[in-house]
Amino acid sequence: MEILVTGEQPFKVVKTTMTVGPSAGGYTLAYGVDKNGTFTNYSEAVPADEVCIVNGITPYTWFKLVGNSGPVKVVL
Repeated sequence: MEILVTGEQPFKVVKTTMTVGPSAGGYTLAYGVDKNGTFTNYSEAVPADEVCIVNGITPYTWFKLVGNSGPVKVVL
């Protein structure tokens, strides 16, 4: 399944892996247990124009792309 994430819009991952497509300006991946709750940022930012593969996700975790300004394709 593919979704298009715009800006810092939260999205839920129901599987144990995801691939985040390249972004125009880079972002920091953040995760949380609730769409409107507190999110925790990963320690390293993802640079512009790089693909990010994430493994070992707890199903039904919420994510967002902090600092993202445009549309990014996410494969779930």
